[in-house]
Amino acid sequence: MNNISIVSFDGLHNNGKTTHISLLSEYLKRNNVSVLVRRGDGMRKGEGKEINDPYSEWWKENIGRMRATGFEGHESMAAATEASNRLNGELYVAKNYFMPHLIKSEGTKSGVILLDRGPISRLFVKRREEPNADLNSIATFDNLSGRHEILLPDQIFLFHAPLDILISRNLDRESEKSKFNETVLTKYYDDFERVIANLPDELSKRTERIDSTLPIFEISQLVNKRVNDTPRAKAHGLLS
Repeated sequence: MNNISIVSFDGLHNNGKTTHISLLSEYLKRNNVSVLVRRGDGMRKGEGKEINDPYSEWWKENIGRMRATGFEGHESMAAATEASNRLNGELYVAKNYFMPHLIKSEGTKSGVILLDRGPISRLFVKRREEPNADLNSIATFDNLSGRHEILLPDQIFLFHAPLDILISRNLDRESEKSKFNETVLTKYYDDFERVIANLPDELSKRTERIDSTLPIFEISQLVNKRVNDTPRAKAHGLLS
């Protein structure tokens, strides 16, 4: 269905992705657009406590497996690939099954799937294993029915801020998550900067970089405008 769009929010911890996913979701729903929020690349608990992490028994079990592998080495990369296959499969089902049914049940004309992290984060992880990995290295996924091409987001918002600001935001977080986030930020911030400075053309043309130090209201207005201004939105009357 051509009236279904995928919008992903990417960036490191503490950039405000979850906040702006929630704000965009509310904005779209107010304008008669059906919305699904789905988890993207990363370690997910599957507890259903956050908008970007729906309940899932598989993810509740998988978080333990991913944590056991750490962040480096073959086992860690294998676990990341398994998680990525699962995520891409979930997105495929969301676009081709759940969203068409939601649009029909809500009586809307269009739908948007919002992702917390997407192919940029996946490429970031892949390049820790293969420094020169390109889009082809993450362009397919495997599931029980075979190999499929991934669904690239129609639009990617890349949230980014200086390292010291991201770390300082940990002060407002619960201690366990704060320590985890600070470890990841301190260890991988420079690596992430190198990845986003050298994105494949197919990702780069879909990506808008957002300065996450701007006021929340200002960022929200910008995101709303950009989503409404895309060629797909205009062609299909996304917010009509």
